[in-house]
Formats: sequence, C-alpha cells, structure tokens
Amino acid sequence: MLIEVKVAHVLQATLLAWHRKAGERVARGDPLVDVESDKVALAITAPETGVIAAILKPEGAPVASGEVIATIETSGTSAAHT
Repeated sequence: MLIEVKVAHVLQATLLAWHRKAGERVARGDPLVDVESDKVALAITAPETGVIAAILKPEGAPVASGEVIATIETSGTSAAHT
C-alpha cells in the first residue's frame, strides 16, 4: 500500500533537510524531514513503516498544509529490498 506523507499544522513552510532518501527503509515515527515556518520548526515523521517510494519536494522548497511531500510503500515486496 502506498502511504502519502503530508505537511500538517502549518500554513506555509520551507523544507529544510531530508533525513532519509528514496529507497531507504523507515519505521513509523522516524524523523523524515525538518520543516520551518515563520513561527515554528518541526520534524515530520514517518506515518507508517516501509520504504520511501518517492520524495516529491526537494530541500528548500516551499510547502503548504496538507501538501504531499513523499510516499512510503508499506507492502512486503518493496520492503524486502532494503
């Protein structure tokens, strides 16, 4: 199953630094990327365990609340090639 990683709790922000790359395995709750707005800096964590299928926004990109920034594949076949 493909899970979307979304920006939450901020209206406008900038992606600062990805902690993982596409193809890397992540566990639920692992930090994925740091995000900064004019009021807060926070880390977006993995919503599920799996493999990062795609990173859709690069470091330095502006993002908005609800925007999909990455996808995680949770099926057994993708997770097997870690």
